[in-house]
Amino acid sequence: MASRCPDCTAAYEVFVIPGTERDVPDWNALCDRAVSFLRELTLGYTWHLEGPKLRPSLCAAPPSFFPRDSMAVDHLFGTTWYGDSVEDAWLLVWALRTMTGESARDATVFGCELAARVWDDDGDFMLIESAEHLPSWLQPDTSVNRMFLRAGRCAVLCDDAEKGAGAPKAGLELGDALSSLARDPLECSRGTKRYSILVTSAIDRRLAGQPDRSLRGHQHTCVCLLPRRAALALSRRPQGIAQAVHAFFYRGPEGMKKLRSLNRTTKEEEKAEAIHKGVFCTGEKNANDFVLRRLKMNRTHYAQLMQQEFDAPACAMPALPSRRSPLRLAADLGTKVACGLELFYSQNSAVKEAGSDVDGVAWQNFRGRLEGYGYFEGEIEGSRRRRELERAARAAFAKARGGGGGGGGADGDFDAAFHGEERIAMMAECLGAAREPLGSEVLASLEGCDVSSGDGDSWLYGGDDLLARAAGSGGGAGTEQVLRHFGDFVSHVSGHEGAEVPRGGGLDFGADLDPEAFFGEVAKAVGLSAEEFERQCGKGVSAYFSSEDSGSESDGEGLDRAEREFELVEGADSDDDSDDDDDDGAFARAYDEALEEELAGTEAGRVGGGGGVVLDFADRSGGSGAEGGDRAIDREVEAIESILTSVKLQDGLPGPATNLMGMLGVPVPREELARQQQEGEDRNQ
Repeated sequence: MASRCPDCTAAYEVFVIPGTERDVPDWNALCDRAVSFLRELTLGYTWHLEGPKLRPSLCAAPPSFFPRDSMAVDHLFGTTWYGDSVEDAWLLVWALRTMTGESARDATVFGCELAARVWDDDGDFMLIESAEHLPSWLQPDTSVNRMFLRAGRCAVLCDDAEKGAGAPKAGLELGDALSSLARDPLECSRGTKRYSILVTSAIDRRLAGQPDRSLRGHQHTCVCLLPRRAALALSRRPQGIAQAVHAFFYRGPEGMKKLRSLNRTTKEEEKAEAIHKGVFCTGEKNANDFVLRRLKMNRTHYAQLMQQEFDAPACAMPALPSRRSPLRLAADLGTKVACGLELFYSQNSAVKEAGSDVDGVAWQNFRGRLEGYGYFEGEIEGSRRRRELERAARAAFAKARGGGGGGGGADGDFDAAFHGEERIAMMAECLGAAREPLGSEVLASLEGCDVSSGDGDSWLYGGDDLLARAAGSGGGAGTEQVLRHFGDFVSHVSGHEGAEVPRGGGLDFGADLDPEAFFGEVAKAVGLSAEEFERQCGKGVSAYFSSEDSGSESDGEGLDRAEREFELVEGADSDDDSDDDDDDGAFARAYDEALEEELAGTEAGRVGGGGGVVLDFADRSGGSGAEGGDRAIDREVEAIESILTSVKLQDGLPGPATNLMGMLGVPVPREELARQQQEGEDRNQ
């Protein structure tokens, strides 16, 4: 794939297999049939935000994160933002796979045979799911244009792996891949057949139970106490719950400010008649203004609503019932949903003002996608940096729309015409609910329900049981042992040695370490052959130190440079009197003086006979014989004195010096330290 997808976004493409079309495809008609087919397959499922949707590449260029070589072939493309609901992505895979199977079974459905591929920000996640069945040469850089959905199965194209010498070094061209798909499956290479069967089996296991698994296991029905206008809008467009929850969950400070300002006026606003009136949160206080409604949503929607504590503004709910009241949960959820609808309505103000003004919706979608990309750097709304970034984004958006010409490949145009459809449809229902008088017929259509008629939410609190079951089925005693040792490690209070290794050398998985195999894997990881890795290690040079780091130096010069750098860090002697060493010595002396000044007057500053901390980085290579040996011993004695003084100042508690002694295997004299501390306290008394 060309570039990385936005986070939590599934991108997909649908191609016509060459030679299977009876006539030149009418891409608009084919797109309508494909979208209708996908929506019928997933009818009744509440998507996290948006369902499957397609668009012909002839009408608009795909976003920049789509493969560039796709533009050479007419096709359908689309994206779906699944957010926290990964189940949406796998249901989408099932729907696309079913569509390709139907096109192969009955040519009259689409007038041709279709092939599809899908990926997200992690890459080709179907290959990731089936990684244990793939050949070793199939890596992200060699898997381009190799994985497709065709005839209801997975197709992994490996024909070139048997034609040439050795493993392929790159992916396939899209045209060659589609030509391979056009061939009879019986004519494919043995590798293509084998790996296609293995990957299909792995994906079948992942999709087992679809679509019932998603329709029943990933949906949740709850009872909400809603204002009547909010209930009216959601009854006419049930999928609008996704927009409401999304707007509430990502509301931000500006959203809360908007909610709290509803139906409040200042004296100046009263004179100007500028009153911020709500549509769904209008300050109802009568119980008859609310109705209990069953809302079907995605489980991630329910989890997001339950996750956040929310202090409801008075315009949404006069006061929540007591925690013991059976209406408490319904009122809390209904308040959040109504506030989400209000925020969604206000964010799409351009549609509210002009009815069909798509530009406002386009900008809101464009800005939302930028937030998903992390463009605003986490800045809160209203900050100076946020305003600067937003001005730049508006300028880029206006430029893209002004010079796009049928899409022009700009992501902003794609969002405007593509991702605004669901919002525009929901806004139409919001407008209708806002303007329609609540007559007796409308009120009769909003019949209430029993407060206890919702689904149980025990699944939300069963994470520990799910983990235990996964541990028992996935790894048996080995997984349980890892979990037990990990819990012991987290709860254990470390001593002066720091984080200790468990007694006995850690976990025992019944396998011994093969040194040759281990270093062979390390050599592969750093990109060296086994011989080169052994030669580098034999010289004492890091495997990461290459000729690129040393410019035009020879191997010997590079080794000398590595040794000099190591000696500089160690503070060791050097026989080189070059300018670089002079500069290093000057820096060391300046650093020594600054450190002595910083520590002057402290306990640490009196180490070494009261003359300050001894940090001698100067060149001491002139000494030799007994004199040089005495200086070396003096330095060691000074280092030991410094460590012991640090331990004494720490009272033997965990710290840098005690950790260092633990690493060296020197026990801390805790009894002696305690005795000296007690004597000091007695003298002070």
